[in-house]
Amino acid sequence: MRGDIRKQEFCPHCHVPHYFYTDQEKVCVQCGKPFIFSASEQKYWYESLKFHFDSVAIRCVDCRRKRRSEKALCVQLGETVKRLKADPDDPVRLLALAEAIVRYRQRTGRGSLNEAIAAARKSVKKGRSGGASRGPAEALFWEACCHALTERRERARHLFQRFLQEAPGGQRFAPMIREAKAWTESV
Repeated sequence: MRGDIRKQEFCPHCHVPHYFYTDQEKVCVQCGKPFIFSASEQKYWYESLKFHFDSVAIRCVDCRRKRRSEKALCVQLGETVKRLKADPDDPVRLLALAEAIVRYRQRTGRGSLNEAIAAARKSVKKGRSGGASRGPAEALFWEACCHALTERRERARHLFQRFLQEAPGGQRFAPMIREAKAWTESV
């Protein structure tokens, strides 16, 4: 693939411009699988994104996506904690924290599930005392996920079943209902 040196940013003393790009065979440093660093991807990196000429792909596309989503989850978790500090008794924010921790744990294997359980339970308590909670059913769902992730199968099954009984219909709960059904079949 032909390169456009006018769009490339490089040091003429240190680098030779990319007059053309060819597919390069690489091995992913994360998963160890071979992948192709394609000519079109190189052109995009060096001419559109203006990456440094010493930059090369070291991870396959799937591992790069996974890494970006992990970073996004980490940012989401940090933002949720920050918002919760402003109002530590907000039931909606407490449920958001429980959700962020569970999703982070599912993706990375890290995150305090005990903190997520505490946030889910506190959201129900604070919701009953006047706050506008997203509902006790959702709190059941996140607590059940925590128990499922820690291999407390019976507790998880019980909480998922309660969630399925109490969950209102609607689009917002549909993905959680599907996930709860999948969990109850596997735990």
